[in-house]
Amino acid sequence: MLQAIQIGLSGLVASSSRLQIAANNIVNINTTSQVPEATQKLAGQQAYQPQRAQNTPLATGGVRTTPVPVTPSQLTIFSPSDLNANEDGLVNIPNISLAEEIVQLKIAAQTYKANATVIRVAAEIEDALLDAFKK
Repeated sequence: MLQAIQIGLSGLVASSSRLQIAANNIVNINTTSQVPEATQKLAGQQAYQPQRAQNTPLATGGVRTTPVPVTPSQLTIFSPSDLNANEDGLVNIPNISLAEEIVQLKIAAQTYKANATVIRVAAEIEDALLDAFKK
Protein backbone atom coordinates (compact mmCIF):
# COMPACT_ATOMS: atom_id res chain seq x y z
CA MET A 1 0.00 0.00 0.00
CA LEU A 2 2.87 2.34 0.74
CA GLN A 3 4.10 2.10 -2.85
CA ALA A 4 0.63 3.00 -4.18
CA ILE A 5 0.57 6.05 -1.93
CA GLN A 6 4.07 7.07 -3.06
CA ILE A 7 3.05 6.72 -6.70
CA GLY A 8 -0.07 8.80 -6.04
CA LEU A 9 2.02 11.46 -4.30
CA SER A 10 4.42 11.66 -7.24
CA GLY A 11 1.38 12.13 -9.47
CA LEU A 12 0.14 14.97 -7.26
CA VAL A 13 3.53 16.68 -7.50
CA ALA A 14 3.58 16.15 -11.27
CA SER A 15 0.09 17.67 -11.60
CA SER A 16 1.13 20.67 -9.51
CA SER A 17 4.22 21.17 -11.69
CA ARG A 18 2.11 20.98 -14.87
CA LEU A 19 -0.28 23.56 -13.40
CA GLN A 20 2.55 25.91 -12.44
CA ILE A 21 4.20 25.69 -15.86
CA ALA A 22 0.90 26.37 -17.68
CA ALA A 23 0.11 29.28 -15.34
CA ASN A 24 3.54 30.84 -15.98
CA ASN A 25 2.98 30.55 -19.72
CA ILE A 26 -0.47 32.15 -19.48
CA VAL A 27 0.79 35.03 -17.35
CA ASN A 28 3.55 35.77 -19.87
CA ILE A 29 1.53 35.27 -23.05
CA ASN A 30 1.52 38.99 -23.91
CA THR A 31 5.14 39.77 -23.09
CA THR A 32 7.20 41.09 -25.95
CA SER A 33 10.90 41.43 -26.54
CA GLN A 34 13.13 43.01 -29.11
CA VAL A 35 13.91 41.12 -32.27
CA PRO A 36 17.66 40.47 -32.13
CA GLU A 37 19.74 41.59 -35.04
CA ALA A 38 21.61 38.84 -36.85
CA THR A 39 25.00 40.13 -35.66
CA GLN A 40 24.24 40.68 -31.96
CA LYS A 41 22.60 38.93 -29.07
CA LEU A 42 19.26 40.02 -27.65
CA ALA A 43 19.75 43.43 -26.07
CA GLY A 44 17.62 44.85 -23.31
CA GLN A 45 14.67 42.83 -22.07
CA GLN A 46 15.12 39.07 -22.09
CA ALA A 47 12.41 37.17 -23.89
CA TYR A 48 10.16 34.86 -21.88
CA GLN A 49 10.97 31.23 -22.64
CA PRO A 50 7.74 29.19 -22.64
CA GLN A 51 7.93 25.69 -21.22
CA ARG A 52 6.06 22.42 -21.41
CA ALA A 53 5.80 19.75 -18.68
CA GLN A 54 7.48 16.46 -19.56
CA ASN A 55 6.78 13.44 -17.35
CA THR A 56 9.38 10.71 -17.03
CA PRO A 57 8.47 7.39 -15.40
CA LEU A 58 10.56 6.37 -12.40
CA ALA A 59 11.90 2.83 -11.95
CA THR A 60 10.26 2.67 -8.51
CA GLY A 61 6.89 3.76 -9.89
CA GLY A 62 5.42 7.21 -10.26
CA VAL A 63 6.73 10.04 -12.40
CA ARG A 64 9.10 12.98 -12.35
CA THR A 65 8.10 16.19 -14.14
CA THR A 66 10.71 18.29 -15.87
CA PRO A 67 10.05 21.62 -17.58
CA VAL A 68 11.34 21.60 -21.16
CA PRO A 69 11.51 24.65 -23.44
CA VAL A 70 9.01 25.07 -26.25
CA THR A 71 10.70 25.08 -29.66
CA PRO A 72 10.69 27.56 -31.28
CA SER A 73 10.35 29.67 -28.17
CA GLN A 74 9.58 32.96 -29.96
CA LEU A 75 7.45 34.16 -32.85
CA THR A 76 8.04 37.44 -34.65
CA ILE A 77 4.98 39.61 -35.26
CA PHE A 78 4.28 43.05 -36.66
CA SER A 79 3.36 45.45 -33.84
CA PRO A 80 4.77 48.90 -34.59
CA SER A 81 3.17 50.49 -31.51
CA ASP A 82 4.93 48.11 -29.09
CA LEU A 83 7.75 49.62 -27.05
CA ASN A 84 10.06 46.79 -28.09
CA ALA A 85 9.37 47.19 -31.83
CA ASN A 86 12.36 47.63 -34.08
CA GLU A 87 12.50 50.09 -36.98
CA ASP A 88 10.46 47.65 -39.10
CA GLY A 89 7.75 47.38 -36.41
CA LEU A 90 8.64 43.79 -35.49
CA VAL A 91 8.67 42.29 -31.99
CA ASN A 92 9.09 38.81 -30.59
CA ILE A 93 6.33 37.17 -28.57
CA PRO A 94 6.46 33.84 -26.74
CA ASN A 95 5.28 30.84 -28.76
CA ILE A 96 2.29 30.19 -26.48
CA SER A 97 -1.16 28.99 -27.44
CA LEU A 98 -3.82 29.95 -24.90
CA ALA A 99 -5.94 26.99 -26.03
CA GLU A 100 -3.05 24.58 -25.37
CA GLU A 101 -2.42 26.11 -21.95
CA ILE A 102 -6.08 25.69 -21.00
CA VAL A 103 -5.84 22.04 -22.04
CA GLN A 104 -2.75 21.69 -19.83
CA LEU A 105 -4.68 23.20 -16.90
CA LYS A 106 -7.52 20.71 -17.44
CA ILE A 107 -5.06 17.81 -17.65
CA ALA A 108 -3.42 18.97 -14.42
CA ALA A 109 -6.79 19.17 -12.65
CA GLN A 110 -7.92 15.73 -13.81
CA THR A 111 -4.63 13.99 -13.03
CA TYR A 112 -4.59 15.65 -9.60
CA LYS A 113 -8.07 14.25 -8.88
CA ALA A 114 -7.08 10.80 -10.15
CA ASN A 115 -3.95 10.66 -8.02
CA ALA A 116 -5.81 11.92 -4.95
CA THR A 117 -8.30 9.08 -5.51
CA VAL A 118 -5.43 6.56 -5.71
CA ILE A 119 -4.15 7.78 -2.34
CA ARG A 120 -7.61 7.71 -0.77
CA VAL A 121 -8.39 4.20 -2.04
CA ALA A 122 -4.98 2.88 -0.93
CA ALA A 123 -5.58 4.30 2.55
CA GLU A 124 -9.07 2.74 2.65
CA ILE A 125 -7.70 -0.66 1.62
CA GLU A 126 -4.99 -0.40 4.26
CA ASP A 127 -7.61 0.44 6.91
CA ALA A 128 -9.74 -2.51 5.81
CA LEU A 129 -6.75 -4.86 6.00
CA LEU A 130 -5.85 -3.62 9.47
CA ASP A 131 -9.45 -4.08 10.60
CA ALA A 132 -9.45 -7.64 9.21
CA PHE A 133 -6.31 -8.52 11.19
CA LYS A 134 -7.80 -7.09 14.41
CA LYS A 135 -10.66 -9.60 14.29
